Amino acid sequence: MNVDIATLWAKFNPNYKFMFIQFPIFLVLLFVVQKWQTRNLLKSSNLAPSFELSDLDGNKVSLSDFKGKSLAIYFFAPWCGVCKASSFNVARYYSSIDASKKEVIAIGLAYNSASEIKEFAKKHDLNMKVLIGNDQIMADYKINGFPTFYFVDEESKIVSNTIGFTTKTGMMLRN
Repeated sequence: MNVDIATLWAKFNPNYKFMFIQFPIFLVLLFVVQKWQTRNLLKSSNLAPSFELSDLDGNKVSLSDFKGKSLAIYFFAPWCGVCKASSFNVARYYSSIDASKKEVIAIGLAYNSASEIKEFAKKHDLNMKVLIGNDQIMADYKINGFPTFYFVDEESKIVSNTIGFTTKTGMMLRN
């Protein structure tokens, strides 16, 4: 019995064609874009730059305050649409972690006034420490797009980073 591959392929369900051809291409493109976006960020295994910033209540917070815990740092801008969409996932991730081992902080950047950061945090239920960033921390962490995430281990070494929308699962896998 002769089987013509072209005939079989033509009869193949179009949904399976997508799964076997287009979806892998989509994943490769997604990976390439993600690598390109993060090419200028601080590399894994580098020590995270130290900082001392004020939280929304005026208290000083520094990177050393989180020594011994893994830390997710969420850099956002209050005007950023993707930050607004991602903030739900950041809040969900924060509510799911063991606070004795992990911590999440949000750092607002590219704002006109600190009240914009406070309003963003309240509107998007960011119940973790929200810090008021500045140009120095933006330069130190090489922030070139929003939102930017850094994941830091217990010894303040960068484990991974990403730019753009991410999910709770994405954060769990990176931290």
